[in-house]
Amino acid sequence: MTHRAVSLLLPLFLMACEDSEPCDRYVDYMCDCHLDAASCGELRNVYGDASQDLQDECQVSLEEEKDEDEAEGVECEADDEG
Repeated sequence: MTHRAVSLLLPLFLMACEDSEPCDRYVDYMCDCHLDAASCGELRNVYGDASQDLQDECQVSLEEEKDEDEAEGVECEADDEG
């Protein structure tokens, strides 16, 4: 395999090795910190098998939610890192 092929495939390999997708982390954070069981189930249904575009939105939403929580002094021990 050439150096170029390796450099092109490495990011894909590393992405595949992630423990969870952004939507999984977003849903976990929201369920652990903000939602009751019924709302959590709804959120899991909405974001299950999310497209890449939706994964990108989830990443932004998670960062925004964490920023809001920090600004409002909300503390959560959620394990959203995967």
